[in-house]
Amino acid sequence: VLWKPFALHAAQKLLTKEHFDAVITTSPPLVNHLIGLELQQLTGVPLIADFRDLPEWHPFFEQGTPLHRAHDRHIVRNVLSAADGVIAVSPGMRDHLRRMSQGRRDIAVIPNGFDRADFAKHAPKKNERFRIGCVGSFDTGHPVEPLLRSEEHTSELQSHSD
Repeated sequence: VLWKPFALHAAQKLLTKEHFDAVITTSPPLVNHLIGLELQQLTGVPLIADFRDLPEWHPFFEQGTPLHRAHDRHIVRNVLSAADGVIAVSPGMRDHLRRMSQGRRDIAVIPNGFDRADFAKHAPKKNERFRIGCVGSFDTGHPVEPLLRSEEHTSELQSHSD
């Protein structure tokens, strides 16, 4: 990845100017963990690796060559073996990472979510346009139809509550 050396250089610069208790990396992309591993090796700062998604769980993964898939698994195994802490997005991913690491037990689960209190003051007003922002992918493995059905259901509920 072309931007990796620049990110590594910028992070090293920050680490020389300020004290950090740990470096936290999140993936995808896996290159973030590679940067974290290098920082850990160069500076001794603990690495916490956060796995939000695994390449092999993504439909595009199958489009790569067997060599690419093996390389991605190798990166994940290296991160699992070297990281001082590991976070998974779900119990299923935690269990999968445990198998990949041959039994690492200290994998924490922090699911995606939000705190309603953070959004209470931003609640939409009646008749305000409803907007959805997508940060992610819609493809054969991540279809848009369930989201559209949930929006239809929400509209039905709103019309019945008027």
